[in-house]
Amino acid sequence: MLFRSAKIISKIIIDEAHLVYTEKSFRDSFTVLKTLARFGVPLLLLSGSLPNALVLPLLRWMNLTDDRSASEVHTIFDDNLVGDFIDFNVHFIQNPVDCAVRQIREMMGEAGSVHVVCSNLEEVKRVCDGVKNYERSVASLTSADLREDKREVTAKWFQGHLRVLVSTTCALAGVESSNLRKLVLVGHVYSLLNLLQFRGRLRPSNLAKGGVEMAVYLSPRRVKVEDSDQILWGSLLGDRLLKDEQRKFFDESLSGAALQNFFFSPGVCRNRNLARIFGSRAANKCGKCDICLKCPVVNSHIRIDPKYD
Repeated sequence: MLFRSAKIISKIIIDEAHLVYTEKSFRDSFTVLKTLARFGVPLLLLSGSLPNALVLPLLRWMNLTDDRSASEVHTIFDDNLVGDFIDFNVHFIQNPVDCAVRQIREMMGEAGSVHVVCSNLEEVKRVCDGVKNYERSVASLTSADLREDKREVTAKWFQGHLRVLVSTTCALAGVESSNLRKLVLVGHVYSLLNLLQFRGRLRPSNLAKGGVEMAVYLSPRRVKVEDSDQILWGSLLGDRLLKDEQRKFFDESLSGAALQNFFFSPGVCRNRNLARIFGSRAANKCGKCDICLKCPVVNSHIRIDPKYD
């Protein structure tokens, strides 16, 4: 059937193309995408969170790197996801949800809307309940919602009818708002690409309006090496698709150790570190993150905002 259909298909478009590899064990149908090169149909691969260093390994896995296939493959990978540097602060505290709710309340006094991403459904509910005490224009978006409810919330958010959107990581792709100014991440960061996708909610049109800010509230005990992109991309090592320079990039940028280093290495600018993953050239310091602004450090590992200490 697929061979017959290929005769009347002019082009195959794969959005979020990195998922073809990273989620190949999640759906059996994803492995079928590996065979698309056989049909002779032009392919268009799209991704806003695929580092340049991993483009070729993905194409190799899809059997798209020989001369005949390469002429039929077009890629659009956004290598400017980080864009301009923004106010970026990481807070390690014992009660991240409560502190995030207080921060959101302060943000409500400024222009624009706030997107809050939580680690689980319980945190989504707690944040929503806390925010509703002082802001009624708030809604939640999770994978547990009905499709009709998701569509309604997404439309309101896109049209600027909501001040606060509280979601799980399911809203890190394709959920946009022209009024977005503030990002608040609560509870846990699964990987640096997860963090990059979150940062990517701020589009150039949002940045141009100014007043943008990203705040991350984490409990120190919940930054874990095993919860990282090493789970997703680690099989690249076993598939032997990475050359030495790509393997080095993986170790320095996407591994569990890289996630730990991002949060705990002293003196490394957070904005510059994220930009480096996408190969962007950046100054040594941004002057806008908690590292560059030298927030207080406790025990050389846990950063505590004096406002919540």
